[in-house]
Amino acid sequence: MKLEIEKFISEVEFPEAAMSFIEEGILCYKVGAYRSSYIMSYLFFLNVVKYRALESTYAPNGVSDGEWEKKKSEMSNEEIWETKVYDLINAMDKNKVNSRYFKINKSRIAQMEYWRALRNDCAHSKDNLIAAAHVESFWLFVQSILPKLVINGSKEFLIRELEDYFDNVYFYNPKKVQEIVKSIPHLYKFRLMF
Repeated sequence: MKLEIEKFISEVEFPEAAMSFIEEGILCYKVGAYRSSYIMSYLFFLNVVKYRALESTYAPNGVSDGEWEKKKSEMSNEEIWETKVYDLINAMDKNKVNSRYFKINKSRIAQMEYWRALRNDCAHSKDNLIAAAHVESFWLFVQSILPKLVINGSKEFLIRELEDYFDNVYFYNPKKVQEIVKSIPHLYKFRLMF
């Protein structure tokens, strides 16, 4: 039987580097190594966000190009990337209501604290019991929040992707239009900013 997370990762394009983490996380889950599964799944999640940010051609709304390039440089540093991606997700706008870089609200940001604390429990052998339910719950969180974690939100992201494609930026990359089309039902499924 195919797990829901396996269906999810087969429906959406993810960076190859991130895919190795989730594939290992699924393997660990299937053999009952839930702490390892959770850590690998968490790394998958952060890697997806990292690559989306690094590959974005536009700075988020209200962020200068210089500031955005600095953030991208920090996320490229192998020593601190995990913390910098987490900080990027958790950075609040000036009104302390939404994320500064993504179209997520304060309650979603607060949820990130729980998932990170659970990751720390797994990584540092805390006495917290970690079961299949923790991993499955995290996977559900990932499935619900990843579509929202695109620079400037899904609607703006999709419009820019299509504009770039039709401006011939991706003319010699026929797979790009397939990636864009493949993302539409997924983005719509979660009713993001449409």
